[in-house]
Amino acid sequence: DKIGEDTDLLVGDVFLGSACISYYGAFTGVYRDELVGNWVQQCKNMKIPVAGDSSLRGTLSNPVEVREWNIWGLPTDSVSIDNGILTTRGKRWPLMIDPQNQANSWLKAMEAKNGLRIIKLTDSSFLRTLENCVRIGSPVLME
Repeated sequence: DKIGEDTDLLVGDVFLGSACISYYGAFTGVYRDELVGNWVQQCKNMKIPVAGDSSLRGTLSNPVEVREWNIWGLPTDSVSIDNGILTTRGKRWPLMIDPQNQANSWLKAMEAKNGLRIIKLTDSSFLRTLENCVRIGSPVLME
């Protein structure tokens, strides 16, 4: 009865997913794991039902979506998957420091079908392109 079990753990898992989205940001994978471990322990201490193996990936994504991201060029490690979830689920625009251009390539491949516009600060039409994209809801990548 997997559905019943998942329903019982919903409150704690959604809390952890929300906490991850709010706080993961710039932290390393090791520190993220430590944070989640502490949060799970605190939930258990407070008698909040939560899965012992709770993760951002398990709560806010599905394997098909993650596989599509991998096909589009997102690396398969857990930190990259978590960052992909943060990028696609967050309400605000993501800021990515991407020295290896992995996130950049992934975003370009993933958003190409949605009319991604790529702009640089040196473009003469920078402001006009940004304004148009914001107005009509098109994806824009500032490099």
